Formats: sequence, structure tokens, C-alpha cells
Amino acid sequence: MENNKFYRTVFTIEVLSDEPLQADGMGLEEINYEITEGHCSGVVTTDGSMEVTKKEMSDLLYAQGSDPSFLFGDETRSCDEYGHIPRHDCCLIGLKQETE
Repeated sequence: MENNKFYRTVFTIEVLSDEPLQADGMGLEEINYEITEGHCSGVVTTDGSMEVTKKEMSDLLYAQGSDPSFLFGDETRSCDEYGHIPRHDCCLIGLKQETE
């Protein structure tokens, strides 16, 4: 069954330390380590989740560099219903948007 509801949740991580953290390239595991095992204090907050449309979710996923097909299932090799071209090199030539 296809899920027709999608949600966006934004988390904010605040870290307090005695020197600046090298945030570039620092992943969640490293941040967690610094807070739980290192010499930092931290807190994670969120304002909750907001429901987004399938088009908004597709746009958000592309903005993150993710292919929406992992969430929406297998897409065809042509433009999706929002005019996005799947990010596969073999699919970038000669595609036409599908019409119903």
C-alpha cells in the first residue's frame, strides 16, 4: 500500500564546549560522542513534525541530494509526475514527460 502522508521534522542540536567544534564534516555519531563521552554538553530540540505534500517531499529530498524513489518506490525512467528527471546518467538523454 502506498503511503500518501509525508512529514518533515527539523532537529536543532546545541553544543556547549570550551573551544569551537570543527563542524564541517562532523556527523551525528561524532556530535553524539562529544556530548555523551567528550567534554561537551548538548541538547537536541524540535518544534515537531509538519505534514508535507508528495511534491514538497520530492523537492526536499532532491534538495538533500536524495533520490525520491527510495521513499516513493520504483519510478519509471522518464520524468516523474512533478517533472523531475531521475538522477541516473543513463536516463538523462531523450526523456519525455509522461502525460496521462
